[in-house]
Amino acid sequence: MKIKLSCLLFFFSSFWLFAQEATSYIVQFEPGKLHVNRSNIVFDSKTKIVETAFLDWHNNTFSEEFAVVSFNQAIDQNILDHWSQVNGFKRVVFNAPAITRNITPNDESYGDLWNLPLIGAPKIWSTATGGKNSKDEDIVVAVIDTDFDINHEDLFENIYSNEAEANGQPNVDDDGNGLIDDINGYDFEENMGEILPVGSSHGTQVAGVIGAKGNNNTGLTGLNWNIKILPLRILNLSQYLDAQSIVRSMRLKYNNEDANGAFVVAINASLGFNGLSQNALDLISELYDDLGSVGVLNVGSLPNENVNIDTEIDITSAESPYLISVTNTSFNDRKTTNAGFGLNNCDLGAPGGDNLRGITTLTNFDAYEANSGGTSFAAPLVAGTVGLLYNQSSNFLDSITTENPAETALFLKDIILNSTTPIEDLQGKSVSGGRLDINQAFLDLHQYYNENIAQITERVIEPLKIINIFPNPIFAGEEIKIIFAHDCFEPLDYSIYDLTGAEIVQGVITPVLLTANQYEGTISNQISAGIYVLKLSNGQRFEVSKLVVQ
Repeated sequence: MKIKLSCLLFFFSSFWLFAQEATSYIVQFEPGKLHVNRSNIVFDSKTKIVETAFLDWHNNTFSEEFAVVSFNQAIDQNILDHWSQVNGFKRVVFNAPAITRNITPNDESYGDLWNLPLIGAPKIWSTATGGKNSKDEDIVVAVIDTDFDINHEDLFENIYSNEAEANGQPNVDDDGNGLIDDINGYDFEENMGEILPVGSSHGTQVAGVIGAKGNNNTGLTGLNWNIKILPLRILNLSQYLDAQSIVRSMRLKYNNEDANGAFVVAINASLGFNGLSQNALDLISELYDDLGSVGVLNVGSLPNENVNIDTEIDITSAESPYLISVTNTSFNDRKTTNAGFGLNNCDLGAPGGDNLRGITTLTNFDAYEANSGGTSFAAPLVAGTVGLLYNQSSNFLDSITTENPAETALFLKDIILNSTTPIEDLQGKSVSGGRLDINQAFLDLHQYYNENIAQITERVIEPLKIINIFPNPIFAGEEIKIIFAHDCFEPLDYSIYDLTGAEIVQGVITPVLLTANQYEGTISNQISAGIYVLKLSNGQRFEVSKLVVQ
């Protein structure tokens, strides 16, 4: 079989422009196995020959595995499927357009900031308002969306600034990330560092929920009074993947103590994509895993439809432990009718407003309005919570973040999910069964770190202590991970008991060192759904903790 590919270029469309039509595709391939020709693609098989001229193509430096190709006609799905089976090709997926997840209200009822007291934000503002970690470094939350007014009077002070570009030369990639003049984020659709408002206000609204400037006698406040928001404007799937990759590059540089890096802890995406295939979802899942490996959690909003996300192909159904999927709850703590759900793929709810009582937030050009943002306003509360949890006076969280950023991200996700307020509407329809409770999340984090783990560094705690079990609740067959304190590096015995006291399973844990006196162990889980007690023992002392299996 002979293949000529008229521009098997490199992936992500950061530097090219084309109409948002059903003729753009993302190709994942194995470099070096396909012929490049600048005129057309010729697909030659025993049964057919297909020749399709390009309208446009793009290559850049992010990855040699990908190409974004625009054709002069839609490509038949049979051909796409056949390409995916050809030696050299891994995937061919539709470059889906981004669809924001806001709800246009049908009335003009005024909405105040009831969402923040509902999740307990005022209770923790006396000790944390966001902005810095204990090393006095900026905490950054990236917002991938379709429109921003970064100069809004109640937002501009909290917009991230890339100092290398701000102090560098115009029209030069001063920080070497492949983007030119990305001082305050980037517009991937217009391929420029300057982000201009275009009218929808969606990204401005979302950013306002996360971090409208607080306590400044202007407008309103976000969940974080002081945080840095990285705005990344996109309009399609390939640009979304571009934006994700830039964030990974920034966080990886930070992890490697590169001055051009940034401490990005979460990405909020209050949007979705029409026409996603399973191949595209697999690609997204891999990218979320890559972000998680450097310590970045993705937070996504479920569709504003009463659909079971477990049976839908959506970015919030991606199979990645580093994704938090959020549905919408109302003022009276009910899941809103027009919001997605799913026992496996919906993690928790958060108050995003509805047509009876909306959320007041920012809009373009220094304006404010009440808006029933739906899941679009629910997800940024969770992304903002991730940022706020890193705003700790203790340096221990920062030290373990440096040593193991991926596990720290998973731990904070576990804190958020296990601290929710139970809601009847979300029982059996979400992983946590509850609504975001940031006050309880802070209390749980302080219990684990300020009381337990901080003492580990001073070597004054007991010889054995269970710090965390995650996931918890856990699904039958899913591995159980245990973080525990121990005064020596030796295997431990474990047992799992049901509520009658009968021992269901027992075995030995081999510790994996995380940091000083802190270890991780993994247990394979073959037990059925129910509530159990996990016992960990070193022969002289034992610790127990509740374990829930769904």
